[in-house]
Amino acid sequence: MIKMKPNLTPYFLLLPALIVLFVIVIYPFLYSLYTSFHYWYLASPKPPVFVGLKNYIDILTSSEMRFSFFITVRFFVISIAMQMLIGLGLGFFLNNKYLLWPKLFRSLFIVPMMIAPAVVATVWRMMYHPSYGVLTYIASMFGVNDIGWIQKPGIALYSISLVEIWQWSPFIALITLAGLQTLPASILEAARVDGATTSQLFWNVKLPLMRPFIALAFIMRFIFSFRVFESFRIITKGGPGTATDVLMHKLYLKGFQYMMIGEASALAFLILAVISILAMASFTWLFPSLKPGGELK
Repeated sequence: MIKMKPNLTPYFLLLPALIVLFVIVIYPFLYSLYTSFHYWYLASPKPPVFVGLKNYIDILTSSEMRFSFFITVRFFVISIAMQMLIGLGLGFFLNNKYLLWPKLFRSLFIVPMMIAPAVVATVWRMMYHPSYGVLTYIASMFGVNDIGWIQKPGIALYSISLVEIWQWSPFIALITLAGLQTLPASILEAARVDGATTSQLFWNVKLPLMRPFIALAFIMRFIFSFRVFESFRIITKGGPGTATDVLMHKLYLKGFQYMMIGEASALAFLILAVISILAMASFTWLFPSLKPGGELK
């Protein structure tokens, strides 16, 4: 009986990609998990000391961290709700067959999401400047002086939310537009023949058919909203006071300013756990008929 030699060529071809994946993803992930169970002050010559779950317990029982979590959730609710509303509206607007120069409008609307977040945050910080900012000047034209876009604790979080809404609403619009252009024309035409009005066509036909696309856009923006960092660091640096000190900014302070590597790693894994749990819960709520290994009904 002749034994066939195993073909190792596919494995050799995959080996470089696996090595890169291990070096830049798997190893840092495992090392961060390891450091999260240690007390490690980077500025100290002493080696890391194993402390078990102490870092996690300290974070979970810290009133400062609970406040940061509350600020993060507030930011998420404000920004995502407006992004979804504006993005859906833009998507339906760009899908209008009577729209002049549709390609031009679509290109212009997606420009904000093509700009690096750090550049966007820098520009908006200048626009919010209390003396020479464009938005400050526009507000003064309407008799609103000393608005304090990023200087007043009650307004700063809304100001940063406005930045995220401006940059990422086109992302929702793009997914909405893609979904609208894939809707079956036969179903829409059948609804019109049956006498459906424009509002009935929108609420009873288009929106239900658009549910997977809307859910995809929501879940993606949900995940990335918890990871927003550039706007908070560049525009407000977590201030004024702690009014915009969200979890990602707190993570930056723990790791790079206070050099508490163990606590920073533990906080990173707690953020990952929160995002994963909430994302899975959102997916289950949006797709209740999707079973593991099954298809969406």
